[in-house]
Amino acid sequence: MFRMTPNMVTYALTLTAAEGDHLLRLVAIGQLALAEHRRSGWLPARSLDATQMSEHVRALPTAAPIDRPLQALNVWVQGHRRK
Repeated sequence: MFRMTPNMVTYALTLTAAEGDHLLRLVAIGQLALAEHRRSGWLPARSLDATQMSEHVRALPTAAPIDRPLQALNVWVQGHRRK
């Protein structure tokens, strides 16, 4: 199981390899949606989804970067994937 080290502003998250893989796929989908939004201004068709995405996009500049933890999670998942 992968365990992210907690500090004063984060929480520990214990995942199985399958859960880690699923999380990485969900993040990738979100990154693709954000890239399309930045490229074309696209938002989801349903108004609630569009509102939520707009709120998240506005919050991103002040959010802590997650690249390094996701890279570490990806390395761990790759090492535990069934071949």
